[in-house]
Amino acid sequence: MSTASVIETGDDRNLTWANIFTDEKDAPLWEQGMVTLWFLLTFVEFPGTSPILYLLVLAMVGLFFIDMEKTIPLFFRSLPLFVMPVFGLFSFMWSAHPSAAIRDGVLLTLTPLTVLVIANRMDLRHALRCMMFAGWIAAILVLPNLGSNAAIVPYGSRNVLAMQMTFMSLLSLTAILNKREMNWVRMVSVPFVPLGIYLVIASGSATSLVFAVLGPVALILAKIFWVDAARVAHMRTSILTVFFVLVIGVLMIVLSMPTNNFEDQFLQLVGRERNLSGRTTIWMAGRVIQDQHPMFGTGLAGFWNPENGAAQSINFYDYKPFGTKLTFHNAFMEVRVHLGWIGFWMFVAIWVWCGFRILKTWLQSHHMEASMILVAALCAYGSTFTESVMFATFKTPTTLLYLGAISGMAASRKRFVGRIPVVVNTETRELKPLNS
Repeated sequence: MSTASVIETGDDRNLTWANIFTDEKDAPLWEQGMVTLWFLLTFVEFPGTSPILYLLVLAMVGLFFIDMEKTIPLFFRSLPLFVMPVFGLFSFMWSAHPSAAIRDGVLLTLTPLTVLVIANRMDLRHALRCMMFAGWIAAILVLPNLGSNAAIVPYGSRNVLAMQMTFMSLLSLTAILNKREMNWVRMVSVPFVPLGIYLVIASGSATSLVFAVLGPVALILAKIFWVDAARVAHMRTSILTVFFVLVIGVLMIVLSMPTNNFEDQFLQLVGRERNLSGRTTIWMAGRVIQDQHPMFGTGLAGFWNPENGAAQSINFYDYKPFGTKLTFHNAFMEVRVHLGWIGFWMFVAIWVWCGFRILKTWLQSHHMEASMILVAALCAYGSTFTESVMFATFKTPTTLLYLGAISGMAASRKRFVGRIPVVVNTETRELKPLNS
């Protein structure tokens, strides 16, 4: 804001004109439509849409070079996101399938690049709105086939379906709680929150069910005790202090119970056994592969292929058809197997950097978008221990994680709105509109 033309008012205040700017990146509708289509095609896997997906990738790369004066500095500030994908790209040198490793490495590298372009072209609220619209469409497509395998096919598995619907419901609830969002968007969002939770329950995924229950609670608490608390001085500090005291108190009580069986009670509540639907057997096989390739791993596309006897043995004991491309249902193990210890610590560095950026933004922001990103990051981190989706390309939780980390560093697009008269208090130096 800049000021000029100071006029004496006769008291301890001065009247002046202020130039008003908006720092929101108001992307054109065609660009928002393109991003919505991109999110939709990465939300669900429609048959025959791969050419459209690759065309959108080319468009994103084109936008990266068109806006180089902003994207290049943003790229260097976001460099931690690109280290592991580039290392994975070079793993073709020791992978059993070099061409497939190059393809997977390129896609891994393009994942943060596309998020970078989106963060550069529009602000976080618009990006989350586009993702929410994509989630609505994806949810509507599931309804006609609900209860049959046809509902799961576009998502690959019931766990992925449940995860996507969890994020859709969280985005919808964020829009409802966000006073900055358009009123019609907030109203239309209302039915999609219970719809998303219902689809999660219908899918039968225990992990996503936990997130679908705790996520909305966390968002509502963030709205009441964090976003609105920003209006009161030192209120946030007091809330954080009380929260940490409560957490420490609960941990002390739990750890003082040597015979507690909370884990067994939780697994019984969600209808799961201790082997986590056979995941522990797959993890045992993964540890063997880790020991065989400790430093560099098997390389991208070096394990889950029909020629690999160990992979097909896992299919056999997991009752899957020969040649099925499974995952280890653990993102950290997936990285350890394919990229070894080197790739593992690069993956950990991504989480540390993103976590720091997201937490810093959340502590400084008084908007619902920052709370949504924090909750999404916690859900994504929790999913790494039961799913490998965070090591996949163009997936929703990865996009949300990267978007939250990058958006705060993207250059603003200040746009002149107009001039208004304001009153300057000469004692406090505060600016207030003339009629306030």
